[in-house]
Amino acid sequence: MTTCACGANHEDHASNYFLVLFWAVSGQAVVVSPFVDVKTMINRSPDIVIAKCITIPGYAPSRFEDRVYPAKVEVRMVLKGEKRIGPTTIATLYRLEPDKTYLFCNSGGSACGTDFVSVAELSVVPVPLEFTISLEGKTLEQQMTTIYKYQKVQVDRAIRELQQESELLAKAVTLDRREELAILISQRCVNGFSVEIDGPLTVEQVEVESLQVLEDPILKRIQKDKDIKRVPFGGENKHWLALKDKYKEGDEMYFFRSDPTSWKWLCGSEGMY
Repeated sequence: MTTCACGANHEDHASNYFLVLFWAVSGQAVVVSPFVDVKTMINRSPDIVIAKCITIPGYAPSRFEDRVYPAKVEVRMVLKGEKRIGPTTIATLYRLEPDKTYLFCNSGGSACGTDFVSVAELSVVPVPLEFTISLEGKTLEQQMTTIYKYQKVQVDRAIRELQQESELLAKAVTLDRREELAILISQRCVNGFSVEIDGPLTVEQVEVESLQVLEDPILKRIQKDKDIKRVPFGGENKHWLALKDKYKEGDEMYFFRSDPTSWKWLCGSEGMY
């Protein structure tokens, strides 16, 4: 088992939040390739298909390694590659809904017993089944561009509708920063489990707290066996330093920990946000 860390900053109107998550996984962490452009996506993907989602696991994707889970799908249209029309399994980390149709681009590698892994950005995009008729007679690049344009329109419309709803909800309730973060983290990081929030914290407070955690007898033994220096976040110090380099005046950091039930079900999370 190895400990992994990831970091990202989230911008809002007032400040940036920084997220540091640590969790136990075996093997190598999944690599999510950033989207560059349509041509690059085509060149990187050995297989590109349009398929209908049939079934997904009945429990949280976090139970799977790196949160990549298998989905049973039925391929309806092959845009690139040697895949055949009919049932197959695709591994992904994006949310799928049974009976809905999607564009799937194979990011390469293997996971969950399949060699079709869709984890790159924009490698999974919803596509109405009847929409596929408009793809006939087009080049692959034109097909992909058409699908992305359609989804862009849907996303923009959803954003406008959500903004209107947000303005209405602002008349009904008010949220302080900690309440807002608790809900946000619960949805994004801990599969809906409730979380406890502590903060805002300074960089110095975070480093002191991390060093105190490393005083745990088990962690001290692990550090000694692996010859890890006593620095903030121990063996994951390089990830912390990379994240700290992005920190700027006005940013805020909060500590969170999911509730006891999440740890009982082996899907607990804690970290800095």
